[in-house]
Amino acid sequence: MSYCRIGFTILILTVMVLLSSGLAVADCDLFIEDIRLQDSATAKKIVIVVGNNGNQFPEKNVPCQIQIVAEVPDSNEKPVTINELLPYGNLAPGSFFTKVIEKYNVKKSINVTVRIDPANIIKETSESNNTREKKLVVLQEPASGKGGLPNLEISRLYPVPYSGNRVYFRVHIRNSGNAFPGSDFNVVMKWTPMTGGQPNIWKQKEKMYPPGSEVILSSGYIKINPGQVYNFEVTIDPENRVQESNEADNVKMIAYP
Repeated sequence: MSYCRIGFTILILTVMVLLSSGLAVADCDLFIEDIRLQDSATAKKIVIVVGNNGNQFPEKNVPCQIQIVAEVPDSNEKPVTINELLPYGNLAPGSFFTKVIEKYNVKKSINVTVRIDPANIIKETSESNNTREKKLVVLQEPASGKGGLPNLEISRLYPVPYSGNRVYFRVHIRNSGNAFPGSDFNVVMKWTPMTGGQPNIWKQKEKMYPPGSEVILSSGYIKINPGQVYNFEVTIDPENRVQESNEADNVKMIAYP
């Protein structure tokens, strides 16, 4: 066998080993889960939720740059660009990281454009979900006792399957009423095997939602057993802290798969 053929064989074997070990494939996939206001009643800060749909941390052990462009529509004000860093340790596979943009106070309704890793330093399986635009509306909270009642409802609930028998759920919560909620409230997500067993429960406290607004929440990644069927249930304000015009749309349940 010639030295050339031996060298080529070694090269092929090396590539196969790298591919089988996952070292040659960048399996990081950062995406923008949500853009919202920190406190919808006062509307002062931009909040960005970033997730990692991949199976690995971003490579090179470096922080990820995130660029935010805020623009007041129909005005002569110049767009404001803010650059922030997301810590490497907060971008674990299957996780979500919430970043509050402290450098910018929101005083009026704005159009926001967010870009993850704008210089393309981090290798990802998909670059198409690194940019997102959203309009953040600033509303004035009505005086106590005026403006009717809120109506918190689950407008959408759906699974997002992922590799390795994993899945997470997204729930869209909307205030279709004509007033702010009178207090904070909890959102409870419960995941239960239909054949019995202990449920997994997530509870998250939410702040006041302005009328007409919608917020997207996500559960953590869930490991499923092949052949098993599960019920996923979401309940808004189970303690009934918020007086609403309709309490019948606060619970939604779906089966998976």
